[in-house]
Amino acid sequence: ASIMSRTTGGPAAGSFETTSLGNYRTLDYDAATAEYGQFDIRMPKSWDRGKVQAQWAWNTSVSSILAVVWAIRIQNISSGSTMTASYGTAITMITTGGVANAMFFTNVSSPIGFSGTPAEQSYLKFETYRDAANGSDALAVDARLSGVTIIYGLETKTDA
Repeated sequence: ASIMSRTTGGPAAGSFETTSLGNYRTLDYDAATAEYGQFDIRMPKSWDRGKVQAQWAWNTSVSSILAVVWAIRIQNISSGSTMTASYGTAITMITTGGVANAMFFTNVSSPIGFSGTPAEQSYLKFETYRDAANGSDALAVDARLSGVTIIYGLETKTDA
């Protein structure tokens, strides 16, 4: 629920209910159009300002074992810096799914590039999208994003 659809070129908000009456919110990324979702994290003092990686949780409405290509990039915003900084270089993750309404988790991504040098407690804006133009993306229907886990290292055990 913390990932919002970008105002320009964002995925549709979706939801579905399973047979056991579990309700799930998603962002539904088209198979043919680039769409972008964004979320922000103000990093804790304990962050080592090193690599950041991602892992996507997603699903689909069809039972077809086909690849989806997820991508992510980061905008680094330090105190006093402009909020129009460019994004770092995007990384992509190819993953496959194959059972309708089943949750799939990608592998952990390679490190994601930053724009600029992160400072202590940087504010990071993440932009994630389905790279539908990538020749490896073969799912012909929406890929439904449920969430993204962000993985990062610590330099201290406390934020005090």
